[in-house]
Amino acid sequence: MSSLVNLSTKLDELKLESCRRLQYLELTQLHVKRIFLWGLPSLEWIVSDNNNGDNSSTFASSLTEINLFYLPNLKGWLSKGCCHQLKKISLSTVTAETLQQAVTHSNVEFLDINDILNFKSLRGVFQHLTRVSELFINKCPEFDPCNDEDGCYSMEWKELTNLKVLAFGEIPKMKYLPEGLQHITTLQTLRIIYCYNLTSIPEWATSLQVLDIQYCPNVTPLPAAVKDQ
Repeated sequence: MSSLVNLSTKLDELKLESCRRLQYLELTQLHVKRIFLWGLPSLEWIVSDNNNGDNSSTFASSLTEINLFYLPNLKGWLSKGCCHQLKKISLSTVTAETLQQAVTHSNVEFLDINDILNFKSLRGVFQHLTRVSELFINKCPEFDPCNDEDGCYSMEWKELTNLKVLAFGEIPKMKYLPEGLQHITTLQTLRIIYCYNLTSIPEWATSLQVLDIQYCPNVTPLPAAVKDQ
């Protein structure tokens, strides 16, 4: 399965797992709602471009959910169509470029990113996440949510105007929470686990419905509102 695979069907769901020699996957005429790709280390291109000169795409118009796990050599997703129905994205062991491509042409509401290669910040992505209500970021050793070289990045988090649930897990570079989070009026739940270098939790976080901090040994002192409970 090293050559291009062309699928033309009305499947609602497509799953491909452990096809280790698959390099190209063509989905041009595929009318599918959910796609799951696992363990495809040789996959370089996903093609959903109809090549007929317009911007329509059966695949792009029908897709609501994508799950990409261990596609370390994926170079790109070739598509002229915008995935306006794409609401749920889960990515693990793919590149930061794949993350950028996945969210750019979507209306994603649920985003789960795990072990993203060369992923350092959400800069350039925030403007595509205004509909996100649940965001999970895990095991990204280079990711720093407060990488504030120009003094603005930490505040850009306030652009996540529909965010309700936010979770960080195993983010070693996170020492404190981005300032912009306190301005997200919709935020209800914040979970942080195994962030060993996190040093403090701001007072505003105690007004959330759920504040769950686990295995963050350097957090001190706790906010007064938590200590008083």
